[in-house]
Amino acid sequence: MSRAQLARLFALFLLAVALPVGIRPLQADPSTGTVYYSYEPFVLGGQGQHAFVPKPLARAGSPRSLAQTVIALLRAAKSTEYEGLEISVTDGGVKLTKKGGAVSPIALGELFLSMRTLGLSVELAGRRLSPIDLSAPVFRASVPLALALGARLGHGASVWLPDGKVLSHGELKKRLDGRDRALIAALYRVLKSGAPVQQLAVCRFLRSKKWPGQSAALVTALDSADSKVRIAALKALHGEKSKKIVARLELVAAKDPSPTAKAEAVKLLVAAGVTKYAFILEFEKLKSPSESVVLGAIRRLRATGNQAIVPALLELLGDTRVSVRDAARDAILALKAYASLAKALREAKVPLEVRLALAQRLKSLGDATTRATALGFTIRRASASVALADCATVRKQKLIAATPALILALVRSEVELKKCVIETLGVLGDPRALAALEGVAKTQAELRKLATAAAVSILSRRPIAKVIERATSGSPLMKRWAIQALGEASHRSGGVKPEVATLLLRASTDADVEVRRAAVYSLARTRREDLLHKLLARATDKDTFVRAQLAVALGFSKSAESKAALVKLLDDEEDSVKLEALRSVKKRGLYEAFAALQRLAKDSNVEIRRAAFASLVVLMKERDHETILPVFTSALYDSDEKVKLEVIAGLARIRGKVLRRVVAALDGALSDSSGVVKRAALVALGKTRDADAWKSVVKGLQDGDRAVRKAALDALAVLKSAAARDRLKRFIASESTAELKALARRVLAQLR
Repeated sequence: MSRAQLARLFALFLLAVALPVGIRPLQADPSTGTVYYSYEPFVLGGQGQHAFVPKPLARAGSPRSLAQTVIALLRAAKSTEYEGLEISVTDGGVKLTKKGGAVSPIALGELFLSMRTLGLSVELAGRRLSPIDLSAPVFRASVPLALALGARLGHGASVWLPDGKVLSHGELKKRLDGRDRALIAALYRVLKSGAPVQQLAVCRFLRSKKWPGQSAALVTALDSADSKVRIAALKALHGEKSKKIVARLELVAAKDPSPTAKAEAVKLLVAAGVTKYAFILEFEKLKSPSESVVLGAIRRLRATGNQAIVPALLELLGDTRVSVRDAARDAILALKAYASLAKALREAKVPLEVRLALAQRLKSLGDATTRATALGFTIRRASASVALADCATVRKQKLIAATPALILALVRSEVELKKCVIETLGVLGDPRALAALEGVAKTQAELRKLATAAAVSILSRRPIAKVIERATSGSPLMKRWAIQALGEASHRSGGVKPEVATLLLRASTDADVEVRRAAVYSLARTRREDLLHKLLARATDKDTFVRAQLAVALGFSKSAESKAALVKLLDDEEDSVKLEALRSVKKRGLYEAFAALQRLAKDSNVEIRRAAFASLVVLMKERDHETILPVFTSALYDSDEKVKLEVIAGLARIRGKVLRRVVAALDGALSDSSGVVKRAALVALGKTRDADAWKSVVKGLQDGDRAVRKAALDALAVLKSAAARDRLKRFIASESTAELKALARRVLAQLR
């Protein structure tokens, strides 16, 4: 044996025997060259023990050279136990400095004892150690363990036992082999409460033994926090088949956090005849470099139908071999472990193309959460066309679990997809989306209106107290959204809570124009007469939007004051206000606005002209027919098709002595370039029921547009004028379209 090995073994022995006790003065035997230490009685009782240092080490020379020799020998052993310790030599002995990490107590103890045996001082963390320090927990080791392992210390080591007898290496080994009860009991106590390094040594020592109570003692080591100890204990339990042992092994196989420990337990269970765990042995084959071996293991694992195999198969989804990935995926699908597969979509180690293909399969499988996860993944990572279609699916199925993925998808560059995502978030109503929508509204002007609509939709479905909280303590934008949402919620519920009404009225006079806008917008939709009445003061507000929303609000009011205010808003300087006022006038049927409507019918803004004529058509009374006819007739030559259509709808309602003038006006419309206008004019001519209207209608039979000719036939069918028979006969003779010929014959038959 080399000097390094000898020093190492000797120091271990010294540590194990001496650490739990105090140290007595050094004794020396000049005749043998042996240096002795005397120790206090240890745990087993007795008078004392002695250990010796071999002559070569005792005669190494000066203290400094002795220390250098010991350090060299210890380092030659290449023990990892000294990695966290800096060892340096001083004139008086050795200095120990902790560098970091864990330093084994055994390492400290063996170095300390080696130095003290040679009469050298030891300094640890700036403090010189005295013999009594050996009783501190950091140096404490198991004497019974040292006795049990003494046979491994090699020749040149002896131990004085409690009975006063000195045992040599061979004698100690013989006593251990003889199953000394006291020593065995001490070993078992170590398994239950010793330090991990001690437990590990005992487990390994017992692997070659079959002592009474050994299995029960090893089972206690399965409770160790150190996985190495548990694994060593399992290996030492090889061949055990008792029910208690099997039950404990099943617990390890099911719950132990160490995969290696689980595998060891399974091997023991299978060896004990518990066949239900045999399939777990296939897990080891999943690590094989052979593709065929792995595929075979997957096949056999799949056949078990056991959900416990899913985690191992999920690991294979990141395999570099396509066949292995596909086989693992198909096996998991066959087991219907859809939720587990959905979680794999978040694993970066699985190639993106594999996850995309997996998501496509999962979109229609499993529960709502699984489908939402798969759809959310494709919305984030798939092509724009696929993402757009899946976004629509999420909205249709209202899969709220997809909200987090939709939020992440807002960073994509495709505008149409972002619009779909924003609309979907509004439909889902998940408040988690509010912060993201706020970010969009602040940074992307083209999406601000859409984001606002979605946020208001979400907030309007939240508890009123939560919305009020945001309206009073949120960011400026969130405050506006919350105020707007309160109005929407009040409109849907058909009532306004007092606290909401107070908040909205206060906000309607806020200095922040955006807050006023939101408040007036909300109050406009409450339909509460008392609240609408208080809004009349906003008729002179400097902000166009506020006045426009006041016009909207007045459309729900019924008071006389609101009528006058609404008519006045028709003369507002801003077109947007006029348009809202026009819509409210039509909604209320406000005849008081009739004169103002005639003025607006000549406005330069086509939108205003359209709205004005739409209201005039609804509001005009029979006494107005003669005065309004010139306005309508003139507008038949408007540049806008929709205006002309509104006018024709109005002409169709006029009756009385001006009817002939109406027919003449409609006759002029038959020369319009728009087929839509001509068809509308023909329909209106039919509604007049005028006896001479057929003369204008038959002009339509000569039009090049098939739809116009059909409209003329329909109008003749309404008029039922016999005077049109000859024109119909000529039409039948010349018309090339069979459908129109047949229709003309039916109309002709009605005229006889």
